[in-house]
Amino acid sequence: MKLGDKVKCTGYITKTGLWFKVYPKKETPENICDVCVLVDQDGKEDEIDSWARCDKYIVKSKLFTGIYVGITNKYTKFDADYVENEYSDDGWVFSSVSPQKFAVVYYAENKKRLVPLDMVEEVGK
Repeated sequence: MKLGDKVKCTGYITKTGLWFKVYPKKETPENICDVCVLVDQDGKEDEIDSWARCDKYIVKSKLFTGIYVGITNKYTKFDADYVENEYSDDGWVFSSVSPQKFAVVYYAENKKRLVPLDMVEEVGK
């Protein structure tokens, strides 16, 4: 595929709405530490013990056509890890992981979608 090619797509990615939230110090019998929770799009919170990974994007199945304009990289997962380190403050460390390439496809005027590379194919001219 090259810039400006017409393509047919079978799906695209969209944000999951998941995120991590840290509450200030909480005293437990074992220790005193910050509490981290995973929050979903409905506001439901699940407490995390020491490590968790969540998806930043999900794939939606939908057949559409558009114009291919390039490739972009996105980190598709988000990690939360509790780190105990003698050289710094103990606490939660967050990082984006699992980079993947996606095709950038414009399907209408000023509207684009990011499409997994295996879900896009060039349409004959």
